[in-house]
Amino acid sequence: MRPYPRRTLLTLAVLLASRPALAHARLKSASPPPGAELDRAPALISITFSEALEPRFSGIAVTDAVGISHTAGPAVAGAEPQTLQVPLIPLPPGTYLVAWRATSTDTHHTEGSYRFTVRA
Repeated sequence: MRPYPRRTLLTLAVLLASRPALAHARLKSASPPPGAELDRAPALISITFSEALEPRFSGIAVTDAVGISHTAGPAVAGAEPQTLQVPLIPLPPGTYLVAWRATSTDTHHTEGSYRFTVRA
């Protein structure tokens, strides 16, 4: 029997074993959630990702319809290593864009955004 099939199986086993190292932090949940229509403005944005984060290299920006920032400080780690939070200044009624950048502890980064609305 040729060694080729054994080598192929060994390569496949190595690739499957290293799969978790290729993971990226994906948005798992957010408060307020994407598309939310709120009667009361939130005091902070909290986003949970699928992987543990490196908070120094991750962030959240919250801007209104004309691009003015409404964060009251930098994004910080939450109670769980997968959570990032940012405090907000009081939000008047309007639609807000939450843009995030997440760097997982394995140094891979992802980014995305969503909107929510504070009703009048």
